[in-house]
This record gives sequence, C-alpha cells and structure tokens, in this order.
Amino acid sequence: LFVGRLEERKGVNFLIDAVALLTARGSEVRLKIVGDGSQRGALQWQAAALSLEALVTFAGTKDEAGVADALRHADLLVVPSLSEGLPVVIMEALASGVPVVATAVDGIPELVLDGETGRLVSPSDPQALADGIAQLLQDPGLCQRMGDAGRRLVATEYDAYRNALELLSAIELHIEDRKEVFIA
Repeated sequence: LFVGRLEERKGVNFLIDAVALLTARGSEVRLKIVGDGSQRGALQWQAAALSLEALVTFAGTKDEAGVADALRHADLLVVPSLSEGLPVVIMEALASGVPVVATAVDGIPELVLDGETGRLVSPSDPQALADGIAQLLQDPGLCQRMGDAGRRLVATEYDAYRNALELLSAIELHIEDRKEVFIA
C-alpha cells in the first residue's frame, strides 16, 4: 500500500519500478496507490508501460475511514519519498500494526526503526525497495513482529494524551521556576 500525494518528491515511480522487479522475480505482489496529484497520469502510464495494469491499482483520494480500511487490508505500507517530514500515514500504519518499508530520509527514521518496525532503504533505489518489500512479504512472522513493535512504539511515544500531559508538566515546571526568579 502507498498513501500520499502523487507528486515527484514522493518517489512513487521508484515503487512502481520495484513492483516490476518483484514481478520479474516471480513474486505475486499487488500495489494499491491511495492518493492523487500531478503525477497520476505519468504513474499510470509507467505502470501500463511495464505491463502492471492488473497489479497496480490507483484508488484515488480517500478520507480517514478509507485510509484506515486500506491499512486493514494491507500487508505493509511503502513510503518511497525523496523528502518527507514526519509522515502521519506511517504513524497510522504502525498504530494499525502494519509494518513499513520506507526511505531513510528526513523524519522517517524516527518512526521506522530499521529491523524493528519496518525496513529503511536508500531513496531513488527501486532495487532496495524491492528487496525490503520482498523480505517482509516472504516472512509473515517478521511482518507480525514488526507490526506489533510499531503498535507499541506509537502507543508509547506518540500518544497525544500522554504527550499533552508531559507538555503541561513541563510548562508548570517552567512557571514555577519563573515565580522563584520574580520573588527573589
């Protein structure tokens, strides 16, 4: 599964090339692309040129419920971005117990811990993407362990309520420190 804008910096063209490589190796892989953007036509053309029309589905834009449903049916999420912040879709996947194969760029390694919650690969490298995807798909036990680890990571490190309490506590400490400065 890929979820995101279909823009050049998202690297979906490399993911489609990776699907072609996996298919050439004899892997029975299907890719669902959720999202839309300026590159959709070019990506559809690329999939057709590689004879992948039956394996690559362009599902268009989905709302939150649609993304959650796509994640429920996915074996893994692939984020082949060339640049990225801290993708919410990775948090959603990990919270859903779905392991991730992603490029090791910008904020992604904060969420995708290589070998723990998924696999990190080099950007712009269809072969590395294909290898990461194949490793997970060939080992359902590994996928399960990574999915469980991802769920734990998001629950402990990215829980909004717990983080809000920690922030409130830090603010209260800062206010108490400032009171002492003004009183003294």
